[in-house]
Amino acid sequence: MIDTHFHLMGPAYSSEAAFDLQRYWHTMEPLGVTYAVVVQPSTHRFDTTITLAGVAQDPDRLRAVVCQPVDTPLATWIKLKEKGVVGTRLNMIHNPDQSSLPSVDFLKKLRDAGLFLQVFSRGWKLAEIVEMALQAGITLVVDHLGNPDPGMDTDQPGFVHMLRAAREGEVYIKLSAPFRMTEDDRSFKIATQFARVALETVPLTRFLAGTDWPFINC
Repeated sequence: MIDTHFHLMGPAYSSEAAFDLQRYWHTMEPLGVTYAVVVQPSTHRFDTTITLAGVAQDPDRLRAVVCQPVDTPLATWIKLKEKGVVGTRLNMIHNPDQSSLPSVDFLKKLRDAGLFLQVFSRGWKLAEIVEMALQAGITLVVDHLGNPDPGMDTDQPGFVHMLRAAREGEVYIKLSAPFRMTEDDRSFKIATQFARVALETVPLTRFLAGTDWPFINC
């Protein structure tokens, strides 16, 4: 089993506890996880130290998705790929440095480096990023079921665009973090409604499973 979404966190998140690789495997190996993708958390901003150190500890089983400035040069992306990086993440919800739509030049550099774009967004921004990724010929991974607005129906912008693109192009949807859907006990019920619509309309080969360990704010 492959876990496509978990985080390693150090002092930048908490001075009292580190969510390290040993704790991760202790939790996930009994559940059958054999390979995984470390996603750099937004709390570390653009510091890849802990994420890349984790991959270096277990290069046969781990790959990484990092966060970097959009003006990062192509040569840097190529070097990151050599260290086990397979993509970069834009967290347009929690990272103010990444709240704007990416440039075409940014997408082309990722494509030329052989990396995919992973995005955490919703609504019209997600819809525009989906279209930009398709036009740039780059693989797009959408976090947490497209982060739909729980107060709207399943025909909302962004969510609908994501489903259509996943049927037609190189767009993959992460089934992950249902507990983040709302701030109350309705999260799993609402997430199930959106997941059911997605699973009924998009081929199973377009979905990725992620645990979102260590379940921060769960």
